[in-house]
Amino acid sequence: MNVRLFCFLLATFGVLVASGQDTAWKSVSITPDVSISMPGPTTFIDSPQVQAINAQLNGYAFQLKYLKPKYEVKNGDGLIQAYDGFLKGYIPTAIRMYTNTVSDTSLKGTMGEWIHSRYSKDTFFIEMYTYIVLVNSHFYMITLAASHPINANDSLAHQYFASLQFPIKPIKEYSGDFPLQAKSYRNGQRIGQFVRTYFPYFLGVVIVVLVLGLAYRKNRR
Repeated sequence: MNVRLFCFLLATFGVLVASGQDTAWKSVSITPDVSISMPGPTTFIDSPQVQAINAQLNGYAFQLKYLKPKYEVKNGDGLIQAYDGFLKGYIPTAIRMYTNTVSDTSLKGTMGEWIHSRYSKDTFFIEMYTYIVLVNSHFYMITLAASHPINANDSLAHQYFASLQFPIKPIKEYSGDFPLQAKSYRNGQRIGQFVRTYFPYFLGVVIVVLVLGLAYRKNRR
């Protein structure tokens, strides 16, 4: 196993182990803002920058992570910029050894980032889903990892993420004009990326049209 990957897994979840007995699920939380159900028993990690609750069951690992540093955003544009900055810092460092797919996702009235990660080498395999969400000025990471492929209809994965709750309402980042501003910012960003990607083709079409137009005018003289 890749040493860096092993250290990451050990620090994040402990070790992915198989558990032969099903255990009762219960709601857990680190702050009043976010709660989720996990199978017991759970373990709690507290460090200067991060707090986390971990659980394991039958080759699955579950984690709710709370990042202590406060991150204030003033509008929807700032919210999207906060996510973009988080991803730029997180993916190239913490999970660079994975194959990662990132998508904008809305869960339970929030707007966050969904990361699907896979790592496979020799006989070692891990698949991981993480929802990153900013709630009342703090980032939370809700993660499910498994030592085997996770199917789209996986009942444990569905049970886990369906239990995610945001009890304190309203949530500052998803009330008022924030959601509309965030969607407008992201849509504008996507249009800009589309134009940037296909600009050479558009330019090529324009050049062809101009050349044909000049040729047509010359032939008419």
